[in-house]
Amino acid sequence: MDTMLRMNKPRCGGKDMGEQRVEPNYMTLKAKIMNYLGLKLDELNAIGKFGKFKNRTKHHRTKRHTLAGSRWTITNITYKVTKYPTKFRSNADKHLIDDQIRKAFKVWSDVTPLIFTRMPASTPSRHVIIDIRWERGEHGDGDALDGAGKVLAHSYFPQYGGDAHFDDDEIWTVDSPEGSNVLVTAIHELGHSLGLDHSDVSDSLMNPVYPPYRTEWKLSQDDIRAAHILYGARPGVPEVPNICNNASISAMYKRNNSNAIFVFIDKHYWKIHSDEMTVDSEYPKPIHDLFPAIEGSIDAVIELPDASIYVFKGEDCYKYEGPQLAEGFPKRCKEIFDTLPAKVDAAICLNGVIYAFKGTVY
Repeated sequence: MDTMLRMNKPRCGGKDMGEQRVEPNYMTLKAKIMNYLGLKLDELNAIGKFGKFKNRTKHHRTKRHTLAGSRWTITNITYKVTKYPTKFRSNADKHLIDDQIRKAFKVWSDVTPLIFTRMPASTPSRHVIIDIRWERGEHGDGDALDGAGKVLAHSYFPQYGGDAHFDDDEIWTVDSPEGSNVLVTAIHELGHSLGLDHSDVSDSLMNPVYPPYRTEWKLSQDDIRAAHILYGARPGVPEVPNICNNASISAMYKRNNSNAIFVFIDKHYWKIHSDEMTVDSEYPKPIHDLFPAIEGSIDAVIELPDASIYVFKGEDCYKYEGPQLAEGFPKRCKEIFDTLPAKVDAAICLNGVIYAFKGTVY
């Protein structure tokens, strides 16, 4: 039942590179011809022959965030909106749609060095990188839109032109929980236009099922990490740390009576589900979010049987009772644990006994 409900939710109609493997010789040939002639995918299909072919696919299980295998090699990307939606539940006009598309591009430019420049609709397609338009049914690219409901839009990865097509049979809205939301759909589809594939992380805006309406949209850590892999971080924006690429773990501990493991690296921490060994998609987060009053990295964390938590940082020790720092803390570690060295490298609490490590001894 959950699967059927999910299948009937508004979703993207793009073909996953992770789930569907396009016949390589056929699509490679198309890409080469497109590059040579300077054509978009729908322009090539309009010639006749290519639009009649069906992509043969093989299904594969998706993992977290996958990349489509292509990216733009320039940072100033031009776009235009050629056709606008004809159905609204508001008095929206072209200017409002233009603003929503601008906001969607800004979501991606806020985390990457990319610059997006809108061009007039009359600009020839060969002078514009991404062409955005609202279409109905079969519209010349070989991927027909399905009418009202389910599939809201589809778009193409950079190697196939990057264009984005929205279904004009939908009722499109702005700032309303009714109808199909222009902004979140555009954020998702333009992610494909930049080279991101679908993500199976539930809070990712690149999940194939569009999320319910909200007043504010932001990329998940998974989305940002994928964008950084393709284009790097925007100057002044720190790259999202990757726990799998960092062998230097500062500290870690497992919560009592829980499957949650917290791993600390430098100024960030991750939450891992020990039963599945999966990282929560909302992470990493700054250590300060978990332990207020602590800035920067830590050396060790232990949780005692009474659920109190001690954090070791240098020669100081912080005690937390729930999310709050206990009164009188921080204190020098030697004041609380007089048998421990002034500074520890690691610590663990097993069956109520604290084991501290310093160098090669404990």
